[in-house]
Formats: sequence, C-alpha cells, structure tokens
Amino acid sequence: SASRSFVIPLTADGEDRMATVGPIDAQQVAYIHAHMWQRGRDELMNFGMDPEKALPFYLERNLSPFSFGVFDEGKPVAFMGARQRVDGAYYTWFLATDDFVKAGLVATLAIKRFLVKIMAEHKDARLFLISASEHPDAERWFGLLGFRHIATTGVVRTFKYGATDVR
Repeated sequence: SASRSFVIPLTADGEDRMATVGPIDAQQVAYIHAHMWQRGRDELMNFGMDPEKALPFYLERNLSPFSFGVFDEGKPVAFMGARQRVDGAYYTWFLATDDFVKAGLVATLAIKRFLVKIMAEHKDARLFLISASEHPDAERWFGLLGFRHIATTGVVRTFKYGATDVR
C-alpha cells in the first residue's frame, strides 16, 4: 500500500541521523506550512499564491493516497506527494521547512529510495514535477531524485521522473 513507511538510517556530516518517509497528518502538514522555508514562499508567490493562505491547498493535497511526510529523527521536515490529474499523469508537490536542509543528505536519500520503490510498484505511472523555484540548487536536486527537465515556460519548468527525452 502507498502508506507504508520507509526507514532509512544513514550517517551524514559525522552525525547519526535517521530520515523516514511515511504517513503525515493534518497537524503535521500545518506545522510544515507554518515553518515553511523561504524558497517555498518564493515559489508559491511565483505561482501567484499567497504563502500565508496556502494551508487549505496543502491540507486538500493531504487527502491524496500518495501523500507523505519526510521526518528527520521523527520531526516533520517536509511534505510531499502526487495526485493524479484528468490526463492520467501524476503531478507532485513538495513543501519543506529550514530543518529539511539539516537533514539534507539523509532526507534526499530517503525520498530517492522511496520514489524508486513506489514507481517500481506503479510501473505504468507517469510522474511530473512542475516548479517555479528560482533557487540555484533546485534543478540539481530534482535530478538527484530522478527527474529530468523537459520544458520551460517563463519561470515555470516541467520535469518528468525517469525521462530519457531530456531537452
């Protein structure tokens, strides 16, 4: 089932850390929204959304069966998921706190391993990421997770998971 928790203990920067990807509740989503990192605020504004008014948007996203939290030592540091649209493709979302940066390597590896596993279980799924982030590390991080840039319209870039038709 999509709600399984993946526990991946890893060591980064000389510290023992454990990042997990698993179910997240509305209170944890609200916590992440209240402590949203600046790059998330900037991206929401690039999409024309007021970050302070985005909580209902994220709470509605949490109803998806493919909605997950990223936890560092049990503390929620990010919220992510995918939702199927009318065209049958899945589109992702991601929201993090500044604490996500502290858990960077372990959290990234947990997400990457999670994506590999979930996409192996759903071989026919097409997964897209649409980003309006202007952060210099964003595209490189998307690539580490397995997404490839396929299109750009203004500040909005589209990525496809596992795409081989990279432009």
